[in-house]
Amino acid sequence: MLLLVLLCSLLFSCFKVEDQLIFVHSHFRHGARNPPLMIPSRQYYFDPFGERWQHPFKLTGVGQRMHYLLGLRNRIKYVNEKQFLPEKYSFSELKIYCSDNERTVRSLLSHLQGLYPQSEKLGEKLTEVQLTKSNPPLNINNSRILEEISYLKNYALPEGMTLVNFTIINEKEGFNIYEMKSCDDKLTVDIDSLTNESILMREEFMEKYSESFNKILGLNYTFDYPIKNISIYCEAFIPNYYEGRNVSKLIDNGINFTEFHDFCIRHMKIDIKYKNNNTTALIRGSKMMKMIIENAKKKIDADIKGSSSNDPKMLIISG
Repeated sequence: MLLLVLLCSLLFSCFKVEDQLIFVHSHFRHGARNPPLMIPSRQYYFDPFGERWQHPFKLTGVGQRMHYLLGLRNRIKYVNEKQFLPEKYSFSELKIYCSDNERTVRSLLSHLQGLYPQSEKLGEKLTEVQLTKSNPPLNINNSRILEEISYLKNYALPEGMTLVNFTIINEKEGFNIYEMKSCDDKLTVDIDSLTNESILMREEFMEKYSESFNKILGLNYTFDYPIKNISIYCEAFIPNYYEGRNVSKLIDNGINFTEFHDFCIRHMKIDIKYKNNNTTALIRGSKMMKMIIENAKKKIDADIKGSSSNDPKMLIISG
């Protein structure tokens, strides 16, 4: 009997079919961004920690670098190692969507720079016949334009640049992982409905940092900081940290830089957990989730039937 079991196990291992990758969904948020700038208890925009920021929520250079490297990681994984995606961009292989925010669009563009790097000259080349017909209907007898044509050689764009198609979708139309719920709504919950962790974090803030923040904000009375304020202060501090900006006000008013960074990270994790607990039931009804399931199902059905599928191999969403 034991011999039979061993033989069956051996046969199973010999005929076991290796897993085959048929569909990838890549969904990401933006990289490092500017803080929201509106600090509660004041009527104007400013940064409580140091230098003034311009343009709330704008993607920073650090955020661009983050997504470029993430896109390059995906190229190494899905193009070089798994050979799942083609070496050069193919319209039929990728379906890409992006919400209509500056930070999500620029995150996607940075990500695609990594997925199809300009340095590898993956763009289209023109034939000799195409080169003679590629000038627009205008007078190009200008030294700057003639220099550029010479520099282009037979590439359609400088250095063989790659252009990748993507579709912009308005978030107000429901392009969100949540079913039409805004972050602001989830931040302004009543203190009694918060988790015990959030209440403890608020007590820690009041004990360690409220006096220093009163000085930073120019308050000459004891302010009872609500959770919403603490969340926004952390949202303002974290971008300062990642951008390496001057936070002299924080240090000058007796706040330990490293300890406050740790506090903000812990607070944001609890904040995210609380939001997720309140919105998990809403995720499956969102347009985005329906899009993900629909595209994955087409690939799975085609694989089960053993038929070919012209549907994209990868769905990318920046939202």
